[in-house]
Amino acid sequence: MKLKASWLNYSSVKKLTQILHSPDTPLLFVGGCVRDSLFGFHVDDIDVTTALRPDVVSERLNKAGIKTVKTGITHGTVIAIIQRHKFEITTFRKDITTDGRHAQVEYSDSWKIDAQRRDFTINAIYCDIEGNLYDPVGGIADIKDKIVRFIGDPQKRIQEDYLRILRFYRFLSAYSCQPPETANQRICQKYAQNLLSLSTERIQSEIQKLLMTKKVVAAIEWMAQAQVWKVLGDNIADQIALQKLLSFFPKSDWFTRFSVLFFSSSLEQLHCFLGPGKHLKTIKNAHNLWDSSEMNNIVYWKKLIFENNHQFATYMFSLFVAHHPSPNLKLYDVLSWSPPEFPLSGNDILALGIEPGAYIGELLS
Repeated sequence: MKLKASWLNYSSVKKLTQILHSPDTPLLFVGGCVRDSLFGFHVDDIDVTTALRPDVVSERLNKAGIKTVKTGITHGTVIAIIQRHKFEITTFRKDITTDGRHAQVEYSDSWKIDAQRRDFTINAIYCDIEGNLYDPVGGIADIKDKIVRFIGDPQKRIQEDYLRILRFYRFLSAYSCQPPETANQRICQKYAQNLLSLSTERIQSEIQKLLMTKKVVAAIEWMAQAQVWKVLGDNIADQIALQKLLSFFPKSDWFTRFSVLFFSSSLEQLHCFLGPGKHLKTIKNAHNLWDSSEMNNIVYWKKLIFENNHQFATYMFSLFVAHHPSPNLKLYDVLSWSPPEFPLSGNDILALGIEPGAYIGELLS
């Protein structure tokens, strides 16, 4: 079986292969690019793996004039930018010790050993530049059957990195046609408390990706059953409201989906998902402006647009559709309304003989 994927013919991919590939140290593609190609999905990121050590990879790329980023080099990863494509090039590895957050790795010369440290079978399929596939753990069969299966012992895989709990539900939502097995649910529940040991950034990233998957409502229900949401802040996830949103706005972004899902939660509870910054401020503003008694009135939406902007009004309308008991959907047309321009300017006020200064702005307001 050969992989037929357009990205294998990218000039950037071929150039990278010319620089790093040899019969003794073949360059192999792995992870999402292979998995998503086999599923027939669009591929964004291309992960590469090799027996070459990171310093050799960096040296060859630099010699060829390729821009590199070494942020992950301590874990064996060199990032290369070729023709605006980003490649993560990681040396074959095996884990020596893990603590659920970090792993101490040892480099290897074998992609078969490298496969054993990965999380799911569908993420451990390798491919060369010719499209030849290498499947040491049965990932291709699981793709055909749409199964998300841990490599080896699920408990051991989760103990290696607790983020795999969130990844498990994300992958179920994105790739599987089956609910989680009871045994896996029990394991996720057993170790859910350990998610608190992870950084806010890692949790945020996984939640954002999860929210954009196709079966997100079902995945959230499974996570609730395993008490994963409860561990992450005892937030109340409103799956009904999210399903309502997706029915009307299937292309909504992750933040709108998140806001709908946790709109009833306190701002303090949302901090572990969002951290400080503009997203938390946007939700706070939405809470302050929420008025269910007025939201079926066109004047409410015109005022919202006038005092804020169209982007925020569209965001609020999404919350309105999801959470209002009887939203008037015909009001959606008002989102295209543009406020009339104020006909006076500072020059008109100056012409009246008013002295220049900050007072001019106050008068215009």
